[in-house]
Amino acid sequence: MSETIAEPSLAQQSCEDCTPVIFILGFLNSKEEHFAPLKDYYSQFTPDIVTHVPRMYDQHFWMTGDNGHNFIYNIYLPKVAQKPNAPVIFHIFSQNGGYLFYYLWDALNETQRKQIKGFAIDGAPAYASCNPRYYINQRFYMWPRSEKTDHKFYLKCIPEHIPRAALYTFLYFFGYFDQYAPKMAKFDLPQNQLYLCTKDDKLVKFDYIRDFVLSQLDKGKSVTLKAWDDGVHCAHFKTHQGEYFDLCGEFVKRSLGERLYKCHVKAKL
Repeated sequence: MSETIAEPSLAQQSCEDCTPVIFILGFLNSKEEHFAPLKDYYSQFTPDIVTHVPRMYDQHFWMTGDNGHNFIYNIYLPKVAQKPNAPVIFHIFSQNGGYLFYYLWDALNETQRKQIKGFAIDGAPAYASCNPRYYINQRFYMWPRSEKTDHKFYLKCIPEHIPRAALYTFLYFFGYFDQYAPKMAKFDLPQNQLYLCTKDDKLVKFDYIRDFVLSQLDKGKSVTLKAWDDGVHCAHFKTHQGEYFDLCGEFVKRSLGERLYKCHVKAKL
């Protein structure tokens, strides 16, 4: 039996009831506290910030089968039901967060989608590359740091995951894995979009992110792309914090619009 998503009431609310709600969707195996600097930055715009780390992939980067049900029905919808007139903004990290946002957007009706004014996305969305080096890099990145310097890595990780990388290449190339990015590109996504990434990303191919960005420009979306020449996947909010936060601030202002920005933010600055 399919679940019915209740539409929010459009009753008039006080100014406090329409303060923005910001959702941060973390990358795989991250902790909520990892995003504390970003949450602290966003707190100047609103006290309503929700951080959630989904698990759309397992430790081998096989898809877990999670369709976002828990986040959609137990976290997102109850939260926005409390503030149906509040603008909603997402800050998404990596394929893990991107995949969850895909499921959310697919589940919402037109009225609920209009409440989401924009999204910033870091290190995604993109095809999962058929190049095996990206999978090998992903596994190395996920491997416990304490074990990367001893024989365990060489005796277990390398022999195990080079063959697995070859298998993944085959499965992705022949379409055995369902990839969310091309389907997400066909959606009528929020008008305001910010993409943050690195051109030499070892986990996600930059060309695929750029292709997604171009598809959104073709749809007439308001898009900003910031691609650093180098850097670690999804780490720019720490390594280039000043520039990163400036871009996020401009994005929030663009997403809220001048009237809401002046009402909720400018008076506090």
